[in-house]
Amino acid sequence: MISSEEICARLESWPKGLVSDLRKTAEDALIGCAAMFDARSALIVWEDAEEPWMVVGRLAEGVATWTEEAADGFTPLVHDGLSTLSFFVRYAEEERLLVGSGEDSLGLCTPAINGRILGLIDGESVLSFPLNGDSIRGRIFVVTDDDPPSSLLPLTQVIGSFVVSRLESVAALRNALREAVSDERNRVARDLHDGLLQSFTGVVLRLDTIHNMLADQPDEARRMITEVEGTIMADQRELRTYVEQLRPRLDRGENSFDFNARLEELHDRFATQWGVEVEFDVDMDPLIAKYLGQETFRMIMEAVTNSAKHGSATHIHVQLRTGQGQLRIVVADNGSGFPFQGKRSFEELRQTGSGPSILGERVASLNGELSVESRDDGATVEITLPLGWTGE
Repeated sequence: MISSEEICARLESWPKGLVSDLRKTAEDALIGCAAMFDARSALIVWEDAEEPWMVVGRLAEGVATWTEEAADGFTPLVHDGLSTLSFFVRYAEEERLLVGSGEDSLGLCTPAINGRILGLIDGESVLSFPLNGDSIRGRIFVVTDDDPPSSLLPLTQVIGSFVVSRLESVAALRNALREAVSDERNRVARDLHDGLLQSFTGVVLRLDTIHNMLADQPDEARRMITEVEGTIMADQRELRTYVEQLRPRLDRGENSFDFNARLEELHDRFATQWGVEVEFDVDMDPLIAKYLGQETFRMIMEAVTNSAKHGSATHIHVQLRTGQGQLRIVVADNGSGFPFQGKRSFEELRQTGSGPSILGERVASLNGELSVESRDDGATVEITLPLGWTGE
């Protein structure tokens, strides 16, 4: 059996990098443990708190195989008295169980290893140590030819802690990636709702008006058709921008979003499609306009659309200011307001189920604050976002 000094040296040379594949990490652990103890084969069994099964990985002749098994068939993995300990057991003429730094009677812990695991191990001498993590719990079983020195068993606890920490790090990375994908999907859904879907609704209403005018006002109907064509072309450009953003790119340093041009387009679109006058009062740091212009524009568009569509406003005033590390947007209208009177924070709106929920979610995702003041003669939406630097 290899010495403790050699074990430490091999553990020091263990690969340091992480991959996002949990089973690849477990396979590397099996290969590492087999090499570390000069073992013929090795087995890893663990249960993930987020999964309803046991993962069983077996390394034999340099090839790893995997199965997912019902937990009840492998429970307990070892005798309850050994569940937190490293131990060595030899199934030979003289059965021997070595635990910690001393030798126990095998009869006190019979059977030492679950029968189904013994069937997978196929060996007479087995070294086993626990994997006791926060979310991953299990054991590694290494088939050896020689009895280990008693001084080696405490060191296997360290190896088990090392392996389980790598497994849990990869599991956490995997979950973080999954959450990032989910957040990105939610962002795209909000963007589509705020932009293209709202615009398509306006186009449908516009076409319905044109249909009713064709017989009596053909010239005006043709003029409106030309305007609708322009709107659809603008939406096509915006959809192309979405697609480009979703593609993996090596360099996203340059942002070609023209904030002022999009505000002008928004003004013209609401004037023609909704008959609503939108007035802008913008004093925005150019650097912020360059890098946060797209998100800012979508929040403005969502707020303006809510005023026109739900509040039946005919005049909307948008004020935008940056300074002292904040971006502040105020959208005031002369519509019918919300189904409440007074001023409420987004948390209060969420609890009561009233107010601009999608806009509020967008603001919350940027660590900002939103409040709504509703009156008989209109409503005011105020948004404040932290910038992380001072824009004067």
